Amino acid sequence: MSAARFDRRNRAGGALQYSSGVYTGMPQASPAEIDRRWAICQACELFDGSICTHKSCGCNVSNEQKFLNKLAWAEQKCPAGKW
Repeated sequence: MSAARFDRRNRAGGALQYSSGVYTGMPQASPAEIDRRWAICQACELFDGSICTHKSCGCNVSNEQKFLNKLAWAEQKCPAGKW
């Protein structure tokens, strides 16, 4: 898959994920839950250091509790079913 095609999918997938979080009131995961998810992502073959490269995801992930971090949103799920 070309980098440009992945980038477009990444942006569309991320926008959908974040808009669903806003719709549900933006419930936040606890720092312990973020750390648990972060450890799983770091060991995953689909993680490139800052972005999940799963075909239905493309979200930014980190161990910080900030708005543009999929791990910090309580209702989010791993597209590969790992958390």
